[in-house]
Amino acid sequence: MKILIVSDLHFGYNSQISGGSVEYGFEDKINDYDLVLIAGDTGEDYVTESLYLNRLRNKITGNTKICVVAGNHLGYNKVKLGNYENTKEHALLTLRQVYNDEVHFLENDILELNDYVIVGCCLYTDFSLNNDEIKDKYKAEYYINDFKYVKTMDFDESYIRNVTSEDYIKWHKRSVDFIQQACKKYKDKKIILLTHFLVTPKSISEKYVGNELNSFYCTNLEGLLEENNNKLLTQNNEITAKLNQITENFNTAISELNEYKSREESLTKLS
Repeated sequence: MKILIVSDLHFGYNSQISGGSVEYGFEDKINDYDLVLIAGDTGEDYVTESLYLNRLRNKITGNTKICVVAGNHLGYNKVKLGNYENTKEHALLTLRQVYNDEVHFLENDILELNDYVIVGCCLYTDFSLNNDEIKDKYKAEYYINDFKYVKTMDFDESYIRNVTSEDYIKWHKRSVDFIQQACKKYKDKKIILLTHFLVTPKSISEKYVGNELNSFYCTNLEGLLEENNNKLLTQNNEITAKLNQITENFNTAISELNEYKSREESLTKLS
């Protein structure tokens, strides 16, 4: 099976910067692959996520299948008060309902494809990587924008609020349980685990080894993987050099745009 994996396209942000004409360089080649895996953060909400997934779906001319999982940015919403349509739950539920044909949106879901089973989820984190959960939860909630901008209304609640580190721990446990059950059920199949959050510290870029926020982005599921002897495909393992270069270019553009806005605000205050 010929597989392409990409991640962190951030279609919403990048469209704003490019004026809506963003291209990533692989879209016209998806029919060369049996399976395209998108490991999260395709868009920032249901609208931007579905806009991009529709674009890909319209390019499929053969038997190519596309599997997508959510990223931590799904549900970003900077309004202080929102309705259910602004929550992560609404985005997840709607995307799972809409994309279940050529494009499959997986959140604690599986897709059987010949001899393979794709097990997909965002995964989240339990903040255990650095063996200091309390400290790492506090730092994540202080530094990570998810906890400022992502809205949730979990199934056992009736009001909308910002996500918390405890939500991530609960969702992580739910996904780990699902992965374990899938591994037992499909033990005679080749299993591809598709997640947004890293499942082994071996995937952490050398540049970020030792970073105090690694426990937000990564948990250690090596024991589970070794126990089940499964093939691992997850974020940042096989992203193409071209996509990395494009991402770097967009990050540079964001930096320059922020610098310009900062200068503009300073001039406004002076005047």
